[in-house]
Amino acid sequence: MPGRYQRTGQRGSRPGQYQPSAGYAYGNEVSQGALPYGYEGGFGIVGGAGTANGGHIEAGLLQGSGFVGARSEDDGTAWHGAGAHGKVAGLSGGYGQSGSGGYIQGGADAFGFDAEASVNPDRGAQLGAGAYIVQGAVEGGYNNAQTNQGGMARLGVGAGVGAAGRLHWGDEDGDGFREYGLGADIGPVSFDLKSEDPLMALANGVSFGAAGALAGPGTNLTSSAVNAVSSAGSAIGSAASSAWDWATDW
Repeated sequence: MPGRYQRTGQRGSRPGQYQPSAGYAYGNEVSQGALPYGYEGGFGIVGGAGTANGGHIEAGLLQGSGFVGARSEDDGTAWHGAGAHGKVAGLSGGYGQSGSGGYIQGGADAFGFDAEASVNPDRGAQLGAGAYIVQGAVEGGYNNAQTNQGGMARLGVGAGVGAAGRLHWGDEDGDGFREYGLGADIGPVSFDLKSEDPLMALANGVSFGAAGALAGPGTNLTSSAVNAVSSAGSAIGSAASSAWDWATDW
């Protein structure tokens, strides 16, 4: 992971998750050490509640956010690019949390827009723009540090215009196995799919589950393939370097 990004020169504060109803407004610089990367800000009214056993609900009104250059994540990574988002109203809720085991969540928004072109070296990339009257989505999955076969699926529908595409390669549960996937907004339909082992998922689909049974528990076919390609690349690079040294020694 690259060096962590900091939020400096902050004015106002971001809303905490599932807090009592409160208005907020914030703005800050996103930097890495003394080097500035961009500026971000937002505003709105939010309210929510969470329970000890994982249930949660949150509502928002008149929310907006935007960034130029970079926007930060709580884990210290950053998305590089530009974007703006806004909505008149939103409601979300669910049980559990992605990266901490099984979870399911859903939400709906009214009268909003989204536009963003950005890449996060640790998480993924996205490009798209759209506006909607109403939209909603449901997401669920299972993923934590005790499994290297986690995954998730999200499906949404809406009434609006626009299109977007997303690529995913983050490690949300921090177990060393990235969750690879893709997503898109096409017409009234929106979806995202992620898996820590998409090659095994494909092999199981073709073989009706026989591939996973033969490979045995704990086998991550995608990680093995990525490591093999990386090792092959290193070997080719080393051989090329040795060949160049030999040729230039004459």
